[in-house]
Amino acid sequence: MGTSWVKLADLEITNKEIEEIRKLFEKAGVQKKPHTLRLITAIKKILEEYDRQYHIKLTVRQLYYQLVTRGVIENTPKAYKNFDDHLSQARALGIIDWRYFEDRGRTFERPRKPLVDITKITPQEEIKSKLEYVTSFREHHYGIPKWYRQPNYVEVWVEKDALAGFLSKVTREELGVPLVVSRGYTSVTFKFEARERFERAKAEGKTPYLLYFGDLDPSGENICEVLEKELGDIAIVKRVALLPQHVYEYDLPPCPVKRTDSRAKRYIRKHRTFDAWELDALPPLVLIELVRESVQELFNTKIHEQNLKYLRHWLAEYTQFLEVIRKKVSFLEGYLNPDESG
Repeated sequence: MGTSWVKLADLEITNKEIEEIRKLFEKAGVQKKPHTLRLITAIKKILEEYDRQYHIKLTVRQLYYQLVTRGVIENTPKAYKNFDDHLSQARALGIIDWRYFEDRGRTFERPRKPLVDITKITPQEEIKSKLEYVTSFREHHYGIPKWYRQPNYVEVWVEKDALAGFLSKVTREELGVPLVVSRGYTSVTFKFEARERFERAKAEGKTPYLLYFGDLDPSGENICEVLEKELGDIAIVKRVALLPQHVYEYDLPPCPVKRTDSRAKRYIRKHRTFDAWELDALPPLVLIELVRESVQELFNTKIHEQNLKYLRHWLAEYTQFLEVIRKKVSFLEGYLNPDESG
């Protein structure tokens, strides 16, 4: 699969930028060595780049691989620990903005609130807003499901919860497909629920697809094999990433194979290497493009254009009926504004 992407720009860090970081640490009463100041400066520039240009939040792991890829730090356990320690302190001191990061491992649920807070609106204002709502309803609430009448049913499965944050925006808002976070090996219940979804799709005449994105390591490969074995009779299971070709195409930094993994020997024989690679190492824009391309290959554009044509016709009829309704309910304004009606 040919993927178009822009190579990450080399970091150009000036002495002025490093001096600004040094002053921030000194203001907090902390002294840092030159190489640490350069590291924090690089971190700040990468985070600002992704936020400003692509509106993407990174996980700590993704940020680490960005630094490795751009030659800022080495790809070793010791380097990662030092990076994580310095980053944690910089965030605690407010030098690095917390809002740049994605943390899918933790959630915050707000208590449920009333749909209408009557402490902030009068009955008259509420009725007026309902009439205005009818007018704007057409533009925001009516549409056709993106995959209506499509021949395929597609789910994107990703091994790691940490990557779901920015991928969900693409799958949900642009591609209109479910994003499933498998978190490694899935439970029997989880796979049973997936089988039910695929069976429903098949009953509707669609061909189910499971597009898998995971690490290139002994477990990551085996997870996809297990899914194919257990769901392959009902859905087409396709491993999209991480593949060996991605390692060479994007020069991804390796990590050692875990020898304690029972699947390590088989993996080493197959790939003739003691190295493994994490999905997180892929530049976020490349991962997004791989997801986009793999889904779009299964999407019939001609059918989608026919659906949009039908939607335009439906909305035109809706507008005509809405005009009739407006005329018939215009007398309500007398009740809403009794002073003006006399």
